[in-house]
Formats: sequence, C-alpha cells, structure tokens
Amino acid sequence: MMLSLGAAAACTESDGDAAARHPQRWSLFDIEPALDANAPFAVDATLPGGLSPQTILVREADGTAALKVNAAFGEEWAAAYIITDVWRSYDAIWAQPWYFLVTAWNEATPMQNRLKDANGVSVPPLFDVAPSSNVYSPFWLLEYAEVPADSDPAHYQSTKTLFDEHRVVHPSNAFTYALHPDKVTLPRDPADATKIRLTHPFLATTFTGFSDTPTAIYEAKSYPSFNLGRDTFLYDEELLVEEVPLFLLATRGPNGEAQSLGAPPVAGVGPLLSGRPAQQVAAGPRFKAYYRYTWAFVPVTAVAFDPVAYPDAAALIAVRNDAAGMPLDPQLYNRRVALNAFRAATATAAATPDCFASPSFPDTCQWLDSQAHVEARLGPGALKPTAVTVAAPMIAIKAPARPLP
Repeated sequence: MMLSLGAAAACTESDGDAAARHPQRWSLFDIEPALDANAPFAVDATLPGGLSPQTILVREADGTAALKVNAAFGEEWAAAYIITDVWRSYDAIWAQPWYFLVTAWNEATPMQNRLKDANGVSVPPLFDVAPSSNVYSPFWLLEYAEVPADSDPAHYQSTKTLFDEHRVVHPSNAFTYALHPDKVTLPRDPADATKIRLTHPFLATTFTGFSDTPTAIYEAKSYPSFNLGRDTFLYDEELLVEEVPLFLLATRGPNGEAQSLGAPPVAGVGPLLSGRPAQQVAAGPRFKAYYRYTWAFVPVTAVAFDPVAYPDAAALIAVRNDAAGMPLDPQLYNRRVALNAFRAATATAAATPDCFASPSFPDTCQWLDSQAHVEARLGPGALKPTAVTVAAPMIAIKAPARPLP
C-alpha cells in the first residue's frame, strides 16, 4: 500500500483547508531530493497521511533512485503501477504538445523522416512546458513539425523557433512521457508484491542498463524521459485530461476517519460512476494513467485474502489453469478483498472467513477488484474522492482463470 497514514494523520481541518487554497504539484524532480528525508507530502484533510517519497522511489546503493512498482487490481486482473507525478487540489490538468521534427510528412509512418544530426541520429523532440511549471504534466499530445531537410539541429532548440517560422505541424497520438532527473531510473527489480515477474509494455525489455533513455529539449536544455505508453489517457476539446478513480479500500474509524485495509488499490477505467467499460487490447484491459485517489469504505465483513493464512483456499486456486493452460498462481489473489468474506459482522478476527472456507472458493467471494464491482457492491455513498491525483501508468499482469461472480 503506497499511502502513509501514520504520524501525519494528526493534520487538522484548518491545515487541510489551507492546503486546499494552495494547489501544489510534485514531479520526480521534487520527489527524488525528498526521498531520504521520507517526509510525507500532498498532505490534505481528505488524505491526512499524504504520500511518502519512499513509496514512489527506492534509493539504490549507487545513489540512484529507482521507480517503485506497486501492486493493484483492476478489471478482475492483478495489476501493477508506478507513480511519476502528484497533484493536490488541482481541479484539472492539461495535456501539452510534444514536437518531433520531420523533414517530410508520412502519415502511415510519421517517424520515418525524423530530422537527423551529423551522426545520423534523430534529433530530440521539443516541448514548451518545463517540469517546474504549475501546468506541467507527463501527458503529451504528439505533433510532427515539418522542417527543411538541410536544417541544422542546433537551430531548433526551442518551440518558439517553430512558431516564429510558422512550421506546419501534424497532430498524432497521445503519449505519457515522464521527465526525470538523471539519478532516477526505471525499476531495477521487476517483481511487485505479488511476486510475479512483470513484462512492462511501458518499460524496457530488461531492467538494467538504461543509458538509452530518450531525451527531449526545453529551451536548449535536454531532459531524459521515460516512455510510459501510448493512449493511456483521454482528453477533451480544452485539452483537459480525464481522471479516473483509484480506489483505496478502507473502513471507517470511530470518528468517521478512513482506516486503510492495507490492500492494493483498485484501478478504475472510466470516470467515477460513469459505468463505462474498459477498452480491451491484446494484452488485456487498457488502463489509464491519471487517477484520483478515492476512498471506498467497506463493511467489517470485508477481508483481504492471504494465501499463507488460508492454505486450503490457496490450494483450490492452484488446481485451476489460466487462459494459457498454465497453473494459476494463488499469489494473484494475494490481498484481493472479498466483500462477503464473513456472512455476518459478528464474526471474530480469529475465525476463518466464510467465503474463504467454501469448497467453491474463490467463486463464492464477492471480490472488490474492478471499478464496476466497487461501485455496484459498495454504492455511491461509500465512495469519497480525495483532493490528490497522481500520474500512475498501470498495466495488467494476469487475469483469473475465469470471470468472477
């Protein structure tokens, strides 16, 4: 669980009100320097513990900081995500233009005619919103700007030159590119909390040797970036990026405060309560990359499954096969929350949850592992959006053997 709900939970309402009046954002350029202090940030009355830098980055022995892979669930799949940017009290964020320079336009293969330097290497793209800007986001709309074939790459070090010369531009796809400090790397260890080795479509094929990280230029300064995927967000005609919920499962404390279950969050695929289904691609559901943390309050009958604590139930998972005919790993259900784990709220903590003890497990459990399940099974009144949003590119890892009830 990537939330820190400890000492910072003493944040007063007035503190939260003050934060709400001062929208703030944090990129990897802000988070990496704060990593070793481990002071929470994005603290708000709606998210009293804020976030810890150590749940976003992991300090390595060589002084670099690797993005941390976090477990999640979504569309009944086990999933994983990383975080690159955080906003507090932003009503909306904007997609921004990202310009590749081409010497001729080819709609079928737009990258074919990239402007090259003297060594035959494609020159870096240009962008015009610095990571220190209040309107910066890692969500970009690709544009291809036509320049003369004999152009000197040194001439194009700012988007202002493109505008001054009235260069023709061609719009293309939406991409997530996260600018980052030189000391920040992609994950070194690709295993998340489910102990499953990930194959990230948005990361390199290996998890070592990232010297080929692509760069981009802002006002003659080069920035390294991570390519975190194509079409990972939607936007409207005003270029506002659509947010979707990232559900944090919790119970209510004595004063109504959120008490996290410590389970992985559940990723939405459309706006809150929109009922919009996920887009399906060959690798599974297509998740988004811009989320609003949203508390999802569960009754005391809800319990997170633990394969070690309930070995008989884990054995019932292990005898199944996945869609590829391979044995299903019980770890795919690790910390997945069942709403009806207990039939009654009077069950003791020492008792084995009813649905985990059923010979029909896991089908007897009402899992909270998709936006549709969370919204329908808990109801709108149990859902409370926070003031904190994150850029969190997410991927599916593996689905259950068959759809769950």
